[in-house]
Amino acid sequence: MDKLFLAIAIFCFSGTFAQDVKSYYQLIDSNLIRKHAVILASDSLEGRDTGQRGQKKAAAYISSEFRKIGLDSLTSSYLQQFNLIREKRSGKLRFEDKNLTYPQDFTYVGFYDSVHLDLQAVPVLSWAKFKAESNFGENLIVLVNTYEDVDFSLLSQKSVKNLFFVCKTYKAKHLMQEDDNLRFAPLIKQGIFFLDGKKIRCSEGKTYNLELAAWSERVGTENVVACVPGSDPVLKNEYVVVSAHYDHIGIKNGKVYNGADDNASGTSTLLELARVLNEARKKGEQPKRSVLFLCFTGEEHGLFGSEYYSKNPLVPMLKTVADFNIDMIGRKDPAKESKQFSVYVIGSDKISLDFHKKHEAIAKGHKNLVLDYTYNLDSNPEKLYYRSDHYNFAKNGIPSIFYFGGFHEDYHQPTDDIEKLNFTKIETIAELVFDALWQFGN
Repeated sequence: MDKLFLAIAIFCFSGTFAQDVKSYYQLIDSNLIRKHAVILASDSLEGRDTGQRGQKKAAAYISSEFRKIGLDSLTSSYLQQFNLIREKRSGKLRFEDKNLTYPQDFTYVGFYDSVHLDLQAVPVLSWAKFKAESNFGENLIVLVNTYEDVDFSLLSQKSVKNLFFVCKTYKAKHLMQEDDNLRFAPLIKQGIFFLDGKKIRCSEGKTYNLELAAWSERVGTENVVACVPGSDPVLKNEYVVVSAHYDHIGIKNGKVYNGADDNASGTSTLLELARVLNEARKKGEQPKRSVLFLCFTGEEHGLFGSEYYSKNPLVPMLKTVADFNIDMIGRKDPAKESKQFSVYVIGSDKISLDFHKKHEAIAKGHKNLVLDYTYNLDSNPEKLYYRSDHYNFAKNGIPSIFYFGGFHEDYHQPTDDIEKLNFTKIETIAELVFDALWQFGN
């Protein structure tokens, strides 16, 4: 179904129906949200870094709460599992009779998984010839002055599998990547290597033998997914998504980064929305469309959980009509919110203006909450539209909203703790999100 037509279709609702949803969102309990947040933002969860013990404890907690609530599971134990690669790189390279040490004498990009290469008679070209020619074997040595000479956009046009750039001037620090970087696995199978030209003898027109062993660490992680099926026999095959990432940034220099606002606040809210919606389901009064609750891992490292889901969806993306994403809604700005709470709304108008207008109409029923579009502006330097999990739905043409409470001095600091959350504000925003998912679900 055309998404614009679908968006228009779901905008129709009656005043009586609006009153029904109010009776449900008034059941949202800030004390239950607090209970979840206290657990998720506790030191025992070790900052919930993707692939680490604390993240897995958080996933187990969320899945157990889904089970207690009575939500449907689309997978085994509510988990969608996948692998990443941690870039704790290491390696050995033998160039003819010379042993090179990583990273002092060589480094590389690509090969984010383990690899062993034994290459014979690899030819050597200058950078000028490499740029000019196109027919090569799988392996090639190229002479350059420095890594800055290498045009990476050009490399994708060449068929070479393994490229060894021998640099006249070699500076490892320019090429090193952070050890805790995570990437999808399996990844690039092309290897691009940079060697210190002062450590080896290498001449154009000759061939050389190379042997390489490189390795990195595979990391397993998981999204947590649950569903409340819709009430309509046809429309239940379409889905409204409520999403929040539950990972954070772990332990650094011995300090636990608990991420109470980022994003225990959003994940705890999602759990409470799921509970209340299932109360409606028990009475046979849930929305016509199904509602999918998605708790994503890997957001802090690059939206990995939502990207994986968008490429491996558990329900068809073409049947997904909206995503309401909750990320950092727990802090009050005293200077700005002395009389009313506010929430930044990001992305609502990017896919469908009808979607945006309908959301604004819904929000008018929540007079103690002001919508702020500051971070939605294309001119805003923070570019938040691209920085949370809703974006992996939006780029697939799915109308999406990112609810955001605002930055503060504790953002990505070990001081982002539970006692600084304002649960009255969280409950107020949760009521709007519930109202929205209900209206768009019918």
